[in-house]
Amino acid sequence: MPSTSRQREDINDNVLAEEGDVGELVALIERASSNRKAAPKDKVNAAVEKLSQYASVRGLSPEILDRLIDVFTLESLLGQASTNRIIKALYPRTKVAENIVIKTVGCLGHGPKKPSHGIQHALLRWLVMVYDVLEDYTVLSKLYGVLFNLLDMISLRHVRPPLCTLLSWLTKRYHVKSFRIQALLQWKQTIGEEQPLNALLQVYKNYYPDVIVGNVGTFKAGVLSHPDPEWMQKLLAIQESNAPNEPNNVEKKAFKVSRRTGGQVLKKRKTADLFVPEVYTFGAVETSVTLEEVKDANDFVEKLDRLELPNQMAAILQDGLLQKLLALRPSVAASERINNWLAAALEDELRIYHSTIPGASARRDALLLNIVQYTRSTRTLLPAIEDFLKKFLQKWDGKSSADSVLELVCFLPLREFKEIHAEFLEPIERALISGSETSAARLVALCAELMRHWTVTHRKPTEQQALVLKDFLEHVGDVCLNLLQNVSGNSVVADAILSFYEGASSLPWKENSLFRVVLPPDPLVYHFVFAGDSMMLSRLCGILSKYKQAFEVSIKHWQDDTGGYPRQYVDHFNGFLMDICNLLWRTRAFAKGGPDSKQDTNAMGCTMSESIIGPLKETAIAGGEGLELRSLFSFSHSAIFAQLSADWFRQLEESSDANVRHAGPISQRSLTLLGASDGLKMSYSDYRVAVLRDLKRKGLVGIWDFMHNTMISLIQTSKSTTTTSRTRPPPKALARS
Repeated sequence: MPSTSRQREDINDNVLAEEGDVGELVALIERASSNRKAAPKDKVNAAVEKLSQYASVRGLSPEILDRLIDVFTLESLLGQASTNRIIKALYPRTKVAENIVIKTVGCLGHGPKKPSHGIQHALLRWLVMVYDVLEDYTVLSKLYGVLFNLLDMISLRHVRPPLCTLLSWLTKRYHVKSFRIQALLQWKQTIGEEQPLNALLQVYKNYYPDVIVGNVGTFKAGVLSHPDPEWMQKLLAIQESNAPNEPNNVEKKAFKVSRRTGGQVLKKRKTADLFVPEVYTFGAVETSVTLEEVKDANDFVEKLDRLELPNQMAAILQDGLLQKLLALRPSVAASERINNWLAAALEDELRIYHSTIPGASARRDALLLNIVQYTRSTRTLLPAIEDFLKKFLQKWDGKSSADSVLELVCFLPLREFKEIHAEFLEPIERALISGSETSAARLVALCAELMRHWTVTHRKPTEQQALVLKDFLEHVGDVCLNLLQNVSGNSVVADAILSFYEGASSLPWKENSLFRVVLPPDPLVYHFVFAGDSMMLSRLCGILSKYKQAFEVSIKHWQDDTGGYPRQYVDHFNGFLMDICNLLWRTRAFAKGGPDSKQDTNAMGCTMSESIIGPLKETAIAGGEGLELRSLFSFSHSAIFAQLSADWFRQLEESSDANVRHAGPISQRSLTLLGASDGLKMSYSDYRVAVLRDLKRKGLVGIWDFMHNTMISLIQTSKSTTTTSRTRPPPKALARS
């Protein structure tokens, strides 16, 4: 009989089937299930084999899965072995749709058109295994009565996994009815001890312990566990690689009680043997409204005022719905219950800190991670967690559960700095400073997060709290200086320090005048000035520019010329500004001010003594070519800016019609000579402004902001053409060059 080229292909090939081939394989199986003569047995077996291989690697699309379920839920002529092989390979590529669930449940039971008991058991087993990836659990919940009535079938009740597994996962309080309790007790009396039935009865008793009295019977802890963990792991891998994130499903799960079933149980068991309880409301009555009954966001809002708290409040560590309930309906009593449970659990972890028991470390990590997630949602550190940190940090090695421990410390409340330092910061510093460059950077990052937390939670601090923050910032300055001096290869540390001061210079000065400026130590400032890194210098300039704005806010608030700061403190800050301007802009490097100085009133000469500056001047002069120390840090001569400014000027010359090109570093005199020699005509002032603009385009925004906050010529206009730099007396408190 003639056949198409596709049909003539040998489907028993070892090569994995393509997407287009799967439909033909399923069509062959469909024909064979209704007519034994539709295809030779060996060809059907080959199709089953190839389909199984494909499904176990790539999963099955919803359309293919639906067609295969139709094959098995109706009368089928396929052999039992082939049927079991295909059902075991039904790896859904996406969530399992409602219609597939309905068809699967509908084929269970007695009847002339029903599949054999073996196929029913295989389909029930498959439904249990895909329970975690159902599209919607509502339809399965509505079929609860149908499933419950199937308990009289020993082929479904007394197999692995039993029907009781699915019922126990589905059971909510509203499913527990008196007639069902009576039926379970009757079955127990009739058939005797049957572990799956005992386990389901225990689930019922958890909801109504006053109705089901006495012992329900013995059963193993894993009797209702997932029947095939390896299969579930493969399914999760297939869905992760094929299916995109589904925000609708995420939203639905966010407003449902978390249950660890199937693959979730497996994942939990593999990470750590956590003992955090799940949400259960025992002793509820018919009029009770429990969290377990919430179906979605609308249902949650509707029942919010009537929802009862569960028996184990510690479930809040892992249950997002319970966290939402307490956030919207705070309860002091509930917080105390959570705190008491954590106190006992964390005390146990302290006792076994040095234990060699397998899994002890993983268990602690998992518990602390759950506590971190809970603390993030509340932004509050419970007393039990704080007490644990005090004791734990005293013996901490800087590595155990480091991420969780450091993040929890970031939520410490603001109180006396001596207490915070002695109980928390000092042991952390002791553990991290002696470590690697990364450990040192984490210490600075911790301080930055702690400062940010205090700033957010105390938008209007008292004077006492403002003093604590001031002491903290001064201490962190000393720590940063120590790290720069003692940690080798400190580029990561330098980045962390600059990030810290970028946060410290961005406090809400305008909203609250109690936030006070705490300047970095002098050596720290000048380290970044002379670090030989343009980005570090730019970030430092940005920090100083923000501090200048903070001083101006204080001056306006206090209505005096120092903004409530000591005159010497303000003059010292002005010295930072003047020194950097002298280096980069005014070609007056290391100039020092004093009472007799009109141009450099507050300049500190970068805190360098004359015994150092003198030899430096002589070395510069000895270099020849008219070099002077005072101009060696300008845009034209600086080691970090000379190439950038030269490249910009070269591009400008190439785009012009100038006949003569400039040679060597640019100065005011060289530009004058260039213009007179038929070269590019540009004033030195315009040149500096243009270079400054080019640096901004290259990402060095901090230098641009700094100069436009300090130089009068740039403040007046950003497009100055011929105005040269000049100095005037500092307006109020802050110097401008």
